[in-house]
Amino acid sequence: MRRLWPLLGVARTQLGGSRYTTAASTAAPERSSMPASHSRRQRRRLQEPTSAARSATAMAATAPVEHTRTPLPAASANTASGTTTTTLCDIGINLKGSEDVAGLARRAADAGVKLIVITGTSRKSTLHARDVCREASDQLPVQLFYTAGVHPHTARQCREADVAMFEELFKTDSRCVAVGETGLDYHRMLSPRDQQLRSLDWHLRAAKRLDAPLFLHERDADERTARRGSHVDLVEALDRHDIAPGRVCVHCFTSNNKADLADYVRRGFMVGVTGFVCKRERGKHLAEAIAEGTLPLDQLLIETDSPYMAPPKWRGGRKNEPASLPLVAQRLAELYGVTADHIAERTTANAATFFGLGQR
Repeated sequence: MRRLWPLLGVARTQLGGSRYTTAASTAAPERSSMPASHSRRQRRRLQEPTSAARSATAMAATAPVEHTRTPLPAASANTASGTTTTTLCDIGINLKGSEDVAGLARRAADAGVKLIVITGTSRKSTLHARDVCREASDQLPVQLFYTAGVHPHTARQCREADVAMFEELFKTDSRCVAVGETGLDYHRMLSPRDQQLRSLDWHLRAAKRLDAPLFLHERDADERTARRGSHVDLVEALDRHDIAPGRVCVHCFTSNNKADLADYVRRGFMVGVTGFVCKRERGKHLAEAIAEGTLPLDQLLIETDSPYMAPPKWRGGRKNEPASLPLVAQRLAELYGVTADHIAERTTANAATFFGLGQR
Protein backbone atom coordinates (compact mmCIF):
# COMPACT_ATOMS: atom_id res chain seq x y z
CA MET A 1 0.00 0.00 0.00
CA ARG A 2 2.98 2.35 0.48
CA ARG A 3 3.37 2.65 -3.28
CA LEU A 4 -0.11 4.12 -3.56
CA TRP A 5 0.28 7.50 -1.98
CA PRO A 6 2.63 9.01 -4.58
CA LEU A 7 -0.13 8.25 -7.12
CA LEU A 8 -2.93 10.09 -5.35
CA GLY A 9 -3.87 13.73 -4.97
CA VAL A 10 -4.52 16.61 -7.30
CA ALA A 11 -1.18 18.40 -7.34
CA ARG A 12 0.79 17.78 -10.49
CA THR A 13 3.81 16.62 -8.51
CA GLN A 14 1.67 13.96 -6.85
CA LEU A 15 0.19 12.80 -10.12
CA GLY A 16 3.36 12.09 -12.00
CA GLY A 17 4.55 15.57 -12.86
CA SER A 18 3.90 15.36 -16.58
CA ARG A 19 1.14 16.12 -18.98
CA TYR A 20 -1.69 13.83 -20.00
CA THR A 21 -1.33 13.28 -23.75
CA THR A 22 -3.23 11.60 -26.53
CA ALA A 23 -2.67 11.46 -30.25
CA ALA A 24 -4.92 14.49 -30.47
CA SER A 25 -3.40 16.33 -27.53
CA THR A 26 0.27 17.18 -27.18
CA ALA A 27 1.73 20.31 -25.61
CA ALA A 28 -1.74 21.46 -24.60
CA PRO A 29 -1.96 24.23 -22.01
CA GLU A 30 -2.84 23.32 -18.43
CA ARG A 31 -6.45 24.35 -19.00
CA SER A 32 -7.93 24.90 -22.41
CA SER A 33 -10.38 27.74 -22.89
CA MET A 34 -14.04 26.87 -22.52
CA PRO A 35 -16.26 26.69 -25.58
CA ALA A 36 -17.99 30.02 -26.11
CA SER A 37 -21.32 28.24 -25.81
CA HIS A 38 -20.73 27.48 -22.13
CA SER A 39 -22.38 29.99 -19.81
CA ARG A 40 -20.30 32.02 -17.35
CA ARG A 41 -21.87 30.02 -14.55
CA GLN A 42 -20.84 26.74 -16.16
CA ARG A 43 -17.27 27.96 -16.66
CA ARG A 44 -16.97 28.93 -13.02
CA ARG A 45 -18.39 25.60 -11.95
CA LEU A 46 -16.11 23.47 -14.13
CA GLN A 47 -13.00 25.40 -13.10
CA GLU A 48 -13.56 25.21 -9.34
CA PRO A 49 -10.68 23.67 -7.37
CA THR A 50 -11.27 20.03 -6.51
CA SER A 51 -13.05 19.31 -3.24
CA ALA A 52 -11.96 15.75 -2.50
CA ALA A 53 -12.82 16.15 1.14
CA ARG A 54 -16.35 17.53 0.58
CA SER A 55 -18.74 15.90 2.99
CA ALA A 56 -21.65 13.70 1.98
CA THR A 57 -24.01 16.24 3.52
CA ALA A 58 -22.76 19.01 1.30
CA MET A 59 -22.99 16.76 -1.74
CA ALA A 60 -26.57 15.85 -0.89
CA ALA A 61 -27.45 19.54 -0.79
CA THR A 62 -26.35 20.09 -4.39
CA ALA A 63 -28.83 22.43 -6.00
CA PRO A 64 -30.81 21.30 -9.05
CA VAL A 65 -28.91 22.00 -12.24
CA GLU A 66 -30.29 24.46 -14.73
CA HIS A 67 -30.17 22.89 -18.18
CA THR A 68 -29.02 25.23 -20.91
CA ARG A 69 -28.94 23.73 -24.38
CA THR A 70 -25.40 23.95 -25.72
CA PRO A 71 -23.98 22.67 -28.98
CA LEU A 72 -22.47 19.24 -28.47
CA PRO A 73 -18.68 19.37 -28.96
CA ALA A 74 -17.52 17.10 -31.74
CA ALA A 75 -15.40 14.12 -30.83
CA SER A 76 -11.78 14.48 -31.83
CA ALA A 77 -10.93 12.67 -35.03
CA ASN A 78 -7.51 11.68 -33.75
CA THR A 79 -8.22 9.81 -30.53
CA ALA A 80 -7.69 6.31 -31.83
CA SER A 81 -4.95 5.84 -29.27
CA GLY A 82 -3.88 7.57 -26.11
CA THR A 83 -1.07 7.33 -23.59
CA THR A 84 -0.39 9.19 -20.39
CA THR A 85 2.02 9.27 -17.51
CA THR A 86 -0.54 11.09 -15.39
CA THR A 87 -2.34 8.74 -13.03
CA LEU A 88 -5.79 7.59 -14.05
CA CYS A 89 -8.07 5.38 -11.96
CA ASP A 90 -10.33 2.83 -13.65
CA ILE A 91 -13.08 2.29 -11.07
CA GLY A 92 -14.60 -0.77 -12.73
CA ILE A 93 -13.21 -3.69 -14.74
CA ASN A 94 -14.49 -7.26 -15.01
CA LEU A 95 -12.23 -10.31 -14.94
CA LYS A 96 -13.52 -13.57 -16.37
CA GLY A 97 -10.75 -15.78 -15.01
CA SER A 98 -8.76 -16.43 -18.18
CA GLU A 99 -7.10 -13.04 -18.66
CA ASP A 100 -3.39 -12.42 -18.82
CA VAL A 101 -3.52 -10.09 -15.81
CA ALA A 102 0.16 -9.20 -16.06
CA GLY A 103 -0.20 -8.14 -19.71
CA LEU A 104 -3.41 -6.25 -19.02
CA ALA A 105 -1.73 -4.41 -16.12
CA ARG A 106 1.35 -3.59 -18.18
CA ARG A 107 -0.71 -2.09 -21.00
CA ALA A 108 -2.80 -0.15 -18.50
CA ALA A 109 0.28 1.29 -16.82
CA ASP A 110 1.76 2.26 -20.18
CA ALA A 111 -1.45 4.24 -20.82
CA GLY A 112 -1.22 5.96 -17.43
CA VAL A 113 -3.89 3.85 -15.68
CA LYS A 114 -2.14 3.07 -12.39
CA LEU A 115 -5.16 2.41 -10.13
CA ILE A 116 -7.73 -0.28 -11.00
CA VAL A 117 -10.79 -1.53 -9.13
CA ILE A 118 -11.94 -5.04 -10.10
CA THR A 119 -15.71 -5.47 -9.91
CA GLY A 120 -17.10 -8.37 -7.93
CA THR A 121 -20.31 -9.57 -9.61
CA SER A 122 -20.79 -12.94 -7.89
CA ARG A 123 -19.35 -14.96 -5.04
CA LYS A 124 -16.95 -16.65 -7.48
CA SER A 125 -15.80 -13.48 -9.24
CA THR A 126 -15.36 -11.66 -5.92
CA LEU A 127 -13.09 -14.40 -4.59
CA HIS A 128 -11.18 -14.44 -7.88
CA ALA A 129 -10.69 -10.67 -7.65
CA ARG A 130 -9.48 -11.06 -4.06
CA ASP A 131 -6.97 -13.70 -5.12
CA VAL A 132 -5.68 -11.61 -8.03
CA CYS A 133 -5.15 -8.64 -5.72
CA ARG A 134 -3.38 -10.76 -3.10
CA GLU A 135 -1.17 -12.82 -5.39
CA ALA A 136 -0.26 -10.47 -8.21
CA SER A 137 -0.63 -6.90 -7.07
CA ASP A 138 2.81 -6.39 -5.51
CA GLN A 139 4.47 -7.61 -8.71
CA LEU A 140 2.45 -5.43 -11.09
CA PRO A 141 2.98 -1.82 -12.26
CA VAL A 142 -0.55 -0.91 -11.09
CA GLN A 143 -2.39 -0.89 -7.77
CA LEU A 144 -5.35 -3.30 -7.67
CA PHE A 145 -8.45 -3.18 -5.50
CA TYR A 146 -11.80 -4.95 -5.71
CA THR A 147 -15.48 -4.76 -4.80
CA ALA A 148 -17.61 -7.57 -3.36
CA GLY A 149 -21.15 -8.23 -4.55
CA VAL A 150 -23.68 -10.03 -6.73
CA HIS A 151 -24.84 -8.45 -9.99
CA PRO A 152 -28.63 -8.08 -10.42
CA HIS A 153 -28.47 -10.41 -13.44
CA THR A 154 -27.63 -13.27 -11.08
CA ALA A 155 -29.61 -12.05 -8.07
CA ARG A 156 -31.64 -15.25 -8.15
CA GLN A 157 -28.46 -17.09 -7.12
CA CYS A 158 -27.56 -14.68 -4.32
CA ARG A 159 -27.76 -16.00 -0.76
CA GLU A 160 -27.66 -14.00 2.43
CA ALA A 161 -24.58 -16.02 3.40
CA ASP A 162 -22.80 -14.66 0.32
CA VAL A 163 -23.38 -11.09 1.45
CA ALA A 164 -22.19 -11.99 4.95
CA MET A 165 -18.96 -13.20 3.34
CA PHE A 166 -18.65 -9.92 1.41
CA GLU A 167 -19.10 -8.05 4.66
CA GLU A 168 -16.29 -10.03 6.27
CA LEU A 169 -14.00 -9.36 3.29
CA PHE A 170 -14.57 -5.62 3.62
CA LYS A 171 -13.77 -5.79 7.34
CA THR A 172 -10.58 -7.81 6.98
CA ASP A 173 -9.08 -6.98 3.57
CA SER A 174 -8.01 -3.41 2.89
CA ARG A 175 -8.08 -4.06 -0.85
CA CYS A 176 -11.83 -4.70 -0.71
CA VAL A 177 -13.10 -1.14 -1.11
CA ALA A 178 -16.87 -1.33 -1.73
CA VAL A 179 -20.00 -3.44 -1.47
CA GLY A 180 -21.32 -4.33 -4.91
CA GLU A 181 -21.81 -4.59 -7.78
CA THR A 182 -25.44 -4.75 -6.75
CA GLY A 183 -28.52 -2.93 -7.96
CA LEU A 184 -31.41 -3.37 -10.37
CA ASP A 185 -31.54 -4.30 -14.05
CA TYR A 186 -35.04 -4.13 -15.48
CA HIS A 187 -33.73 -4.03 -19.04
CA ARG A 188 -32.96 -7.72 -19.44
CA MET A 189 -34.71 -8.98 -16.28
CA LEU A 190 -32.46 -12.05 -16.05
CA SER A 191 -33.57 -12.34 -12.43
CA PRO A 192 -37.14 -11.58 -11.31
CA ARG A 193 -37.77 -8.15 -9.83
CA ASP A 194 -38.51 -9.46 -6.33
CA GLN A 195 -35.25 -11.41 -6.24
CA GLN A 196 -33.27 -8.39 -7.44
CA LEU A 197 -34.85 -6.28 -4.69
CA ARG A 198 -34.11 -8.95 -2.09
CA SER A 199 -30.44 -9.16 -3.09
CA LEU A 200 -30.18 -5.37 -3.16
CA ASP A 201 -31.69 -5.19 0.32
CA TRP A 202 -29.08 -7.60 1.72
CA HIS A 203 -26.25 -5.58 0.16
CA LEU A 204 -27.62 -2.27 1.44
CA ARG A 205 -27.94 -3.63 4.97
CA ALA A 206 -24.33 -4.78 4.88
CA ALA A 207 -23.08 -1.47 3.49
CA LYS A 208 -25.00 0.43 6.15
CA ARG A 209 -23.49 -1.67 8.95
CA LEU A 210 -20.02 -1.22 7.51
CA ASP A 211 -20.41 2.42 6.43
CA ALA A 212 -18.96 1.14 3.16
CA PRO A 213 -19.11 2.64 -0.34
CA LEU A 214 -21.78 1.13 -2.59
CA PHE A 215 -21.05 0.22 -6.20
CA LEU A 216 -24.44 0.18 -7.92
CA HIS A 217 -25.90 -0.91 -11.25
CA GLU A 218 -29.18 0.51 -12.52
CA ARG A 219 -30.66 -0.02 -15.96
CA ASP A 220 -34.27 0.29 -17.03
CA ALA A 221 -36.02 -0.90 -20.17
CA ASP A 222 -34.91 1.07 -23.22
CA GLU A 223 -36.85 3.81 -24.98
CA ARG A 224 -38.62 1.34 -27.25
CA THR A 225 -40.48 -0.24 -24.35
CA ALA A 226 -42.31 1.06 -21.30
CA ARG A 227 -40.05 1.99 -18.37
CA ARG A 228 -40.31 -0.48 -15.52
CA GLY A 229 -39.14 1.79 -12.72
CA SER A 230 -35.64 0.63 -11.80
CA HIS A 231 -34.56 4.19 -11.00
CA VAL A 232 -37.48 4.77 -8.64
CA ASP A 233 -37.06 1.37 -6.97
CA LEU A 234 -33.33 1.96 -6.45
CA VAL A 235 -33.59 5.38 -4.85
CA GLU A 236 -36.48 4.23 -2.67
CA ALA A 237 -34.36 1.34 -1.40
CA LEU A 238 -31.45 3.70 -0.66
CA ASP A 239 -33.78 6.07 1.18
CA ARG A 240 -35.36 3.23 3.13
CA HIS A 241 -31.95 2.13 4.41
CA ASP A 242 -30.85 5.74 5.04
CA ILE A 243 -27.71 5.34 2.92
CA ALA A 244 -25.46 8.41 3.00
CA PRO A 245 -25.41 10.00 -0.48
CA GLY A 246 -21.62 10.31 -0.46
CA ARG A 247 -21.39 6.52 -0.14
CA VAL A 248 -23.18 5.83 -3.44
CA CYS A 249 -21.71 5.36 -6.91
CA VAL A 250 -24.07 4.58 -9.79
CA HIS A 251 -21.55 3.04 -12.13
CA CYS A 252 -21.60 2.73 -15.93
CA PHE A 253 -24.40 5.24 -16.44
CA THR A 254 -25.92 4.74 -19.92
CA SER A 255 -29.53 5.90 -19.63
CA ASN A 256 -30.91 8.25 -22.27
CA ASN A 257 -33.16 9.75 -19.57
CA LYS A 258 -31.43 12.95 -18.52
CA ALA A 259 -33.83 13.36 -15.60
CA ASP A 260 -32.45 10.19 -13.99
CA LEU A 261 -28.91 11.56 -14.18
CA ALA A 262 -30.02 14.92 -12.79
CA ASP A 263 -31.77 13.16 -9.90
CA TYR A 264 -28.65 11.18 -9.01
CA VAL A 265 -26.64 14.39 -9.05
CA ARG A 266 -29.16 16.25 -6.88
CA ARG A 267 -29.02 13.42 -4.38
CA GLY A 268 -25.23 13.75 -4.18
CA PHE A 269 -24.30 10.40 -5.74
CA MET A 270 -21.12 9.75 -7.66
CA VAL A 271 -21.66 8.68 -11.28
CA GLY A 272 -19.39 6.41 -13.30
CA VAL A 273 -18.95 7.14 -17.02
CA THR A 274 -17.52 4.67 -19.54
CA GLY A 275 -16.62 4.59 -23.23
CA PHE A 276 -20.36 4.65 -23.88
CA VAL A 277 -20.09 8.45 -23.85
CA CYS A 278 -17.80 8.20 -26.90
CA LYS A 279 -20.47 6.52 -29.03
CA ARG A 280 -21.82 8.97 -31.59
CA GLU A 281 -25.46 7.85 -31.56
CA ARG A 282 -26.03 5.63 -28.55
CA GLY A 283 -24.06 7.90 -26.23
CA LYS A 284 -25.50 11.13 -27.60
CA HIS A 285 -27.96 11.81 -24.77
CA LEU A 286 -25.34 11.29 -22.09
CA ALA A 287 -22.84 13.47 -23.95
CA GLU A 288 -25.45 16.22 -24.28
CA ALA A 289 -26.29 16.06 -20.58
CA ILE A 290 -22.64 16.41 -19.63
CA ALA A 291 -22.08 19.28 -22.05
CA GLU A 292 -25.14 21.01 -20.56
CA GLY A 293 -23.56 20.88 -17.10
CA THR A 294 -25.75 18.19 -15.54
CA LEU A 295 -22.87 16.20 -14.00
CA PRO A 296 -20.38 18.28 -11.99
CA LEU A 297 -16.76 17.23 -12.06
CA ASP A 298 -16.71 16.60 -8.32
CA GLN A 299 -19.30 13.83 -8.80
CA LEU A 300 -17.62 12.24 -11.83
CA LEU A 301 -15.79 8.90 -11.86
CA ILE A 302 -14.48 7.16 -14.98
CA GLU A 303 -14.21 3.50 -15.86
CA THR A 304 -13.91 1.09 -18.74
CA ASP A 305 -16.30 -1.63 -17.47
CA SER A 306 -14.02 -3.82 -19.57
CA PRO A 307 -14.20 -6.12 -21.43
CA TYR A 308 -17.44 -4.30 -22.29
CA MET A 309 -18.15 -0.69 -23.32
CA ALA A 310 -15.16 -0.25 -25.65
CA PRO A 311 -14.83 3.28 -27.09
CA PRO A 312 -15.43 3.27 -30.87
CA LYS A 313 -11.80 4.17 -31.67
CA TRP A 314 -10.23 1.66 -29.30
CA ARG A 315 -7.53 -0.18 -31.24
CA GLY A 316 -7.97 -3.27 -29.10
CA GLY A 317 -11.15 -4.06 -31.03
CA ARG A 318 -14.37 -5.22 -29.41
CA LYS A 319 -12.61 -6.53 -26.30
CA ASN A 320 -12.11 -3.56 -24.04
CA GLU A 321 -9.47 -3.20 -21.32
CA PRO A 322 -8.21 -0.52 -18.90
CA ALA A 323 -5.67 0.82 -21.39
CA SER A 324 -8.56 2.46 -23.28
CA LEU A 325 -9.43 4.77 -20.37
CA PRO A 326 -7.51 7.77 -21.81
CA LEU A 327 -10.03 7.81 -24.68
CA VAL A 328 -12.85 8.26 -22.17
CA ALA A 329 -10.93 11.04 -20.44
CA GLN A 330 -10.27 12.76 -23.77
CA ARG A 331 -13.94 12.72 -24.77
CA LEU A 332 -15.00 14.03 -21.37
CA ALA A 333 -12.43 16.81 -21.66
CA GLU A 334 -14.09 17.90 -24.91
CA LEU A 335 -17.53 17.87 -23.28
CA TYR A 336 -16.49 19.74 -20.13
CA GLY A 337 -14.33 22.22 -22.01
CA VAL A 338 -11.20 21.46 -19.98
CA THR A 339 -8.00 19.54 -20.62
CA ALA A 340 -7.82 15.76 -20.46
CA ASP A 341 -5.13 16.28 -17.82
CA HIS A 342 -7.69 18.07 -15.66
CA ILE A 343 -10.19 15.22 -16.08
CA ALA A 344 -7.52 12.73 -15.02
CA GLU A 345 -6.56 14.71 -11.93
CA ARG A 346 -10.12 15.35 -10.76
CA THR A 347 -11.45 11.83 -11.31
CA THR A 348 -8.43 10.18 -9.69
CA ALA A 349 -8.87 12.38 -6.62
CA ASN A 350 -12.61 11.63 -6.60
CA ALA A 351 -11.96 7.87 -6.75
CA ALA A 352 -9.36 8.00 -3.99
CA THR A 353 -11.80 9.84 -1.74
CA PHE A 354 -14.89 7.78 -2.58
CA PHE A 355 -13.25 4.36 -2.19
CA GLY A 356 -10.78 5.42 0.50
CA LEU A 357 -7.91 4.04 -1.55
CA GLY A 358 -4.89 3.47 0.66
CA GLN A 359 -6.73 4.76 3.72
CA ARG A 360 -7.86 1.46 5.27
